Amino acid sequence: MTPRTPILDEDDAPALFAAQDLSVVFDTRRHGKRTRLRAVDDVSFALRQGETLAVVGESGSGKSTLARGALRLLPSAGGHLYLRGKEITGLRGRALREQRRGMQMVFQDPYSSLDPSSTVVNLVGEPLTVHDRLTGHARRRRVAELLDQVGLPPSAVDRYVHEFSGGQRQRIAIARAIAIDPALVVLDEAVSALDVSTQNQILELLAELQRRKDLSYLFISHNLAVVRWVADRTAVMYLGRFVEVGPSERVHHHPAHPYTRALLSAMPVPDPVVQKQRRRIVLAGDPPDPLDVVTGCPFRTRCPDAMDVCAVQAPEPAPVEGGGWAACHLVPLTGAASRPRTDVTPTMEEIPCRPASPAASSTTRST
Repeated sequence: MTPRTPILDEDDAPALFAAQDLSVVFDTRRHGKRTRLRAVDDVSFALRQGETLAVVGESGSGKSTLARGALRLLPSAGGHLYLRGKEITGLRGRALREQRRGMQMVFQDPYSSLDPSSTVVNLVGEPLTVHDRLTGHARRRRVAELLDQVGLPPSAVDRYVHEFSGGQRQRIAIARAIAIDPALVVLDEAVSALDVSTQNQILELLAELQRRKDLSYLFISHNLAVVRWVADRTAVMYLGRFVEVGPSERVHHHPAHPYTRALLSAMPVPDPVVQKQRRRIVLAGDPPDPLDVVTGCPFRTRCPDAMDVCAVQAPEPAPVEGGGWAACHLVPLTGAASRPRTDVTPTMEEIPCRPASPAASSTTRST
């Protein structure tokens, strides 16, 4: 059966970007035998123009692998990817390169993601040469414009990256990502290697670029405080799967999944009085070995609310009051209605988000 393109509204308008049942598998060895590790396991999501979707979870949950699989930087073992309604899953060569100009990535470490032997004009100008055939003075002029857009002096075009601080290097990486005017930018822990004050500056820059260019962001992070500020929707990932998805404010204030509640309880609060009064949820044990076949709910071995049914039956996504869904047996018991469709990415009626207009974005990010 040919899969349907995931949609976001009643007008059947295709999402800007969507992944349907995406899986990424690595071949490895265990006790001398070949086995397969499902780092991303049948994950679906969709992004509309101008929206930010954050993916959060512990280290090793599959966040970065999901980002690379979505951009075709890693081969997928199953599923379908769509950009502007066109399936890009099986594209190769020139056809894939043409679609790649619509989706770019900013990596976590600006010290290793930028070639120290290249000048800024070559680093930022490379996608201009590959996709737009710009060379010489035209490319140099465009790179200077991009540096100005990210808050760096245009005169820096001939400098090497070792002459810049970490925050300045990340600005260069952002300039390279937006050079060919993509619609989607994937930010893989793009601020985690920076100090707090520099993080705020980069986040302000990203918000301004989003308002000005109507960019969509797939924001990979482990920092829930940052996610609440920057994202329209939040997806919580555990062992390669989404366990909860919903509007960021709802997920932050009214988490439905026990794993989400545990993550939020570990987030520090700046008020010491409030911090002392908070109840910390400490998860017992370690996550299951991803190479093992887990029956039932994969979180049950650490869940403080685990029931007998969790050991034998995997929970299905169930709607949550306030928007979104959670894959937990407890959610239907709290009054949730019928389950959302699982054959395609849930529609915006099932996972609503805040308006993505520039005015709405400005209001949200000024708080």
